[in-house]
Amino acid sequence: MGLATLCRHVVVPEIAIDDHGKGLRYLSSSGHLVNGVGKVARDWLQSLSRLTGNESLRAMNLLPLEQVATPRLLLRKTSAWCPFCLEERLAGQEGPFESLVWSVLFVKYCPTHGVRLSEACPRCGSKVPFFSANRRVACCPGCRRWLGGKYEPIGRSPKEDPVVQIRMAEILGDLLTDLPSLDGKISPRSLAEGIRKTINVASDGNLSSFAKMIGKRKGAASAWRSGAVSPSFQEIVRIAFSTGISAVNILTGSVSNELRGTSRPIDPIPETTTPRNSYRSRAILLEKELHSTLDQESSLSVASVCRKVGVPTRYAWLYCPELAKKVSKKKKRALSESFGMREEIFKNEISKTVKELKADGIYPSLRKVGEKIVRKAKLRRDKNRNLWEDTL
Repeated sequence: MGLATLCRHVVVPEIAIDDHGKGLRYLSSSGHLVNGVGKVARDWLQSLSRLTGNESLRAMNLLPLEQVATPRLLLRKTSAWCPFCLEERLAGQEGPFESLVWSVLFVKYCPTHGVRLSEACPRCGSKVPFFSANRRVACCPGCRRWLGGKYEPIGRSPKEDPVVQIRMAEILGDLLTDLPSLDGKISPRSLAEGIRKTINVASDGNLSSFAKMIGKRKGAASAWRSGAVSPSFQEIVRIAFSTGISAVNILTGSVSNELRGTSRPIDPIPETTTPRNSYRSRAILLEKELHSTLDQESSLSVASVCRKVGVPTRYAWLYCPELAKKVSKKKKRALSESFGMREEIFKNEISKTVKELKADGIYPSLRKVGEKIVRKAKLRRDKNRNLWEDTL
């Protein structure tokens, strides 16, 4: 039984999803969430537990962390793997399998071999989705080739220090190893207590020193300590790295002076906030780009100009409505002219094909003409059928 058949006829009905016979369409957009902490992961876990009769599957994904982790920016949307791990597992008794740690978005290196994870097939270069009709463990669904071996992993090179990346992957791997024993012991209150004790142990209660140590602002660290805001999953791992305290102890709130490890400062996490007045300055640049578009022979849409500048499309209509209207009219005029040219070319193509068939002694039926022309689907339209009849 293939994966598509198994999911469509066994798993999806058990989850009570009305997929209307669309096979893996439901999984194509949400398959990566099966390893996560949201509703999709919970539904799959419950259904697989009922189907297999195994109630100990909860530690197979990140559900024990659901109270302190959010699905946003947690998991990859396509698979990543270490080719050396796959090759070793194929030769071993356990057989090949994909580690849970590889599915976490911020993990870029393998904690075992210290190499960058591969994110594309080395033979055909295609991404590997978590679910597809041709999906096999550790095999590319595109070319059906084995993904293990000794080759340079394919993927975007991380910006951070590889040593830091490998150590963070090791910390996460240790946490996932202890995950089965942590079910029910992790909550926002225990995390806030762990952050408070970590600040006391790592920086003697000095909030500014702690914020500098982990590369975050003092206000963020204060919010974590009070429990008003919970740090992201990546930030928890970074705290464990920079303070030398186990991520398990931070999550469960069981931090003591005896657990203090070797602290190490870490580079600041890039801030996602937008500088003040940056959109207003871009609006000025947008006005110049719109003027430049009107002076050019080629025509761009308003959305393309806004995307080029880096502002939402509504900014063009908000700050430069007249210019946006002119650019839009120019684009529509260019599209109309292009459509007219395409129709004329199509008409000439039909006329030429009819003449060639007649010259060969073949009656130019609609089917025969459709076999000769490039865009045969257009002949099915009533307007083009009339065009064929007029040509006859």
